[in-house]
Amino acid sequence: MGKMAQQKAVEAPADDVEDLVDELQPGTKLLKGQYTIVRYINSGGFGITYLAKDSLDRNVVIKECFPSSFCRRSKTMVSARSRAHTAELRSVVQLFVREARHLSKIVHPNIVAVHQVFEDNGTAYMAIDYIDGLDLQQIIEGQGRMPGPDEIVQMTEKLLAAVGFIHANDMLHRDISPDNVLIDQKGQPILIDFGAAREQASQKSRAMSALRVVKDGYSPQEFYIAGSEQGPWSDLYALGATLYHLIGGEAPVNGQARLAALAEDKADPYIPLEGRFEGYPPGFLAAIDKALYTLPKQRVQSAQEWLSMFRPGLELPVGPADDIAAAVQAMVALARSSEANAEAARPAPVTFGAPPQLARTVSQSQPKVEAADPVPQVRGSGRSGMPVQLIGGIAAALAIVGVGVMLMGGDDAPAPSAAPIASVEPAADPAPSVSATAAPVTPTETAAAEPVAETVTEAAAETEVAEPVAAPVVAEAEPAVAEPAPIVEAVAEPAVEDTTAAAAADDTAADPAPAAAPVALQENQVGFAAWDVEMPFIEDNRIIGGERVAIVLRLLPNVNVAEVGDWLANGLILHSVNGVDIQQSGSITTAVLNAMKVDPDGKARVVVQYSGSSLERQTGLMTVDATRRVSLANGVNVTISTVEGEWKTVVTGVTSPGATQLRQGDVLFRDKITGTALDGPTSLETIMAALVEVGTPQTEFSIIRDNKLATATMQLAVKAGQ
Repeated sequence: MGKMAQQKAVEAPADDVEDLVDELQPGTKLLKGQYTIVRYINSGGFGITYLAKDSLDRNVVIKECFPSSFCRRSKTMVSARSRAHTAELRSVVQLFVREARHLSKIVHPNIVAVHQVFEDNGTAYMAIDYIDGLDLQQIIEGQGRMPGPDEIVQMTEKLLAAVGFIHANDMLHRDISPDNVLIDQKGQPILIDFGAAREQASQKSRAMSALRVVKDGYSPQEFYIAGSEQGPWSDLYALGATLYHLIGGEAPVNGQARLAALAEDKADPYIPLEGRFEGYPPGFLAAIDKALYTLPKQRVQSAQEWLSMFRPGLELPVGPADDIAAAVQAMVALARSSEANAEAARPAPVTFGAPPQLARTVSQSQPKVEAADPVPQVRGSGRSGMPVQLIGGIAAALAIVGVGVMLMGGDDAPAPSAAPIASVEPAADPAPSVSATAAPVTPTETAAAEPVAETVTEAAAETEVAEPVAAPVVAEAEPAVAEPAPIVEAVAEPAVEDTTAAAAADDTAADPAPAAAPVALQENQVGFAAWDVEMPFIEDNRIIGGERVAIVLRLLPNVNVAEVGDWLANGLILHSVNGVDIQQSGSITTAVLNAMKVDPDGKARVVVQYSGSSLERQTGLMTVDATRRVSLANGVNVTISTVEGEWKTVVTGVTSPGATQLRQGDVLFRDKITGTALDGPTSLETIMAALVEVGTPQTEFSIIRDNKLATATMQLAVKAGQ
């Protein structure tokens, strides 16, 4: 992301301007005059960073994609150094743009913000926040005041929150070091200069391996070896090394040297922090030492694990806080407190839905977790585990931020499952085969039995946060409770009213024995799950010179070559994918499926070696749309792909209609038992595993059907003979 400290900005002396052949000169206009270069800040093998002014005369930082190994500049235009470097340069530019788009979605107070990405002058640029402050390297070198132990602890907590947020969004930073942690004028640490795109670029070809991000003392040993597995533990090592340098005054020993010592059965040259410095809470220095273990499996594996070592019981925030989330969380806490006081008077419940501990399990498996969406506890006693005042409070909070966003399936809508609880959940009818089990789960009856207005009013009186949210519920709660039936009829699917009536009739005389009877579920509810791709052309396979190759017979109509790969053309010979010969897989499609890794934007990018009529081999980056196809054991089939940048799970077929209310074309956006949003490619698989773990025989999804919000139940597959 570049060093953005103002003190680092270096204005080139006039005598040396002619020698700065790589940098844009002050006064250069970008994006048709929207940005004006003020001065050069710094550069590396991957890009150049500038201080600039935007059209409103505000300071911004411009990061230019300029891999100097592959490109050169003629005035302002950037081009490949030779024809042989054309594909490498284009691949790097595309990775740069893709990373910028990903980073623009990472909005966190301790991560530098990306405002815009654009292409100009034959390359790409990103506009990011200008941070006025010093980086930790400058502070270590004596250019600023050294923070004390308490300040370092607070800084660590915020950096762990930032790094954990990055990991929760399925990304790695890959370049954490003292010079990439800025301290702004308010004393807040800001992470800058992601190295993710550089790492991915370095893996594309041998020529591009020079772009690999490795910093002695800060990079873990897996960063030195191409193809080594990297994960959250890798970033945490680099963060540990950064804090080690800040506290101890010098960087830890090179990770490669430590690994060599381990291989030779010698003592680790690393000197632990624990026991050497005072003023830090118990476990703080030990956590840094553990993050810096040489072997990845021995390190802390997550930011949360690290935090728990010196702040037991404290959980990292899942994302930046906002007023609505805070209000809902306050109501959740109030409601749970009220429920806890009354719990002793209730009979022992028969657990039907997700237990409280399931919330953390599911949350950790999902890249996006909404703090305002508590996991409901559904009890077999006939009362919803979520108190009525919580239901009304969350519904009112949703009204404030706009329920319309949720109705369109937006992932940013807080707690979409809460609105159906208040207004459409009465339509959730259990399937006939499990009516006896599902009958106790009747939130509508709970709402009818509880004094909603009185309860919400009391909640509002006890907390200022709940007061503005609960007030609208008081006025509407009484008529809604008095006549729940019309709500059911408005949303419920046809042919399920009988089961609803039966469940209501059995409420006062339900036999608890059938509900408690165990159901033996199939351990694997996913019968089939695999990735598929949409190839942009029709291929033919031939043997040329004893080698099996693929021929691009014809590009498909409406293919945007600029997005898929501007090198593609009819008649090209394709030799390999990611370095693996086509002959090993038989076809280009199979080769792509075997080699691809799906990125968070739902696309797979592979490096293809090809040749034209001259038979000169070249490489190009090809981008294809990926779709995950999942077939559940109960006969429900879905496809999961990105639509306008968002993951959508769409039902493509139902072979056993009696087991579910789902229908072809339904869009699933939340499982109401676990509270998990279907906002990722493997969300459905995670949900099914969680439901099996707690033994839930039936679940309920919030769905979009015919552009309207609805709910639909689904039975899980049981073992034969059940």
